[in-house]
Amino acid sequence: SAANASIDLTSSAAGETIDINEGSVGNLTVSGSGQYTVSDPTLTLGGDLTISGGTLTLPSATTTISGSLSNSATLNATSGTLIFDGSGSESITLGGAAVGDLLFANTGAWAITDSNATATRSVTVATGTVTLPSGVFAVGGDFIVSDTITENGGTLALTASGTPTTLTLSSNDLGSL
Repeated sequence: SAANASIDLTSSAAGETIDINEGSVGNLTVSGSGQYTVSDPTLTLGGDLTISGGTLTLPSATTTISGSLSNSATLNATSGTLIFDGSGSESITLGGAAVGDLLFANTGAWAITDSNATATRSVTVATGTVTLPSGVFAVGGDFIVSDTITENGGTLALTASGTPTTLTLSSNDLGSL
C-alpha cells in the first residue's frame, strides 16, 4: 500500500509537484537536484524524510513524520507545522533549514542533531523526550514542554518580539536561556 511505500524523487527538473491526495506514504527521499513542492495541505509519512539533493517545500498546514528527518540540501518548512509522532528513537537533522511550528506528540525519543536550530514559531513537547541542540535553539514563539527535554548544554533563545511568549518547562532544566 502507499502508506508503506518508499518514494525516491530523483528528477532534476524545477517546478515538480507532489500530490498524494492527502494520503500517506512510508519513507520519502529527495535525492535528485529538482525542486519539489507538496501541493496537498497535509503530508503524512509513516517513516523517514530524507532530503539529500534538490529542494523540498513542505505543506502550509501539517507534515507528520513517524521516523527521522535528515536534510543535507534545501528544505522549506517555515509555513506549516512539523509533527513528529513516532514511538522509537529518531534523529532530526535540519541542515540549517528553519521550521515553523514543531510538535512532538508520541512516546518517541528525538534528538535534534544540528549544533544550532531555528523554529520561527512555537515548539511543543506534548509527549516523548526531545534532546535539544548543543548550540543555540532559536524559537520565535512559545516553548512548551509537558513531558521531557534533555538540554544538551545549549542555549534556548526565545526570539519573538512584540508579543508575549510562554515558557513552560514542567520540571525540566535548560543549560542557558
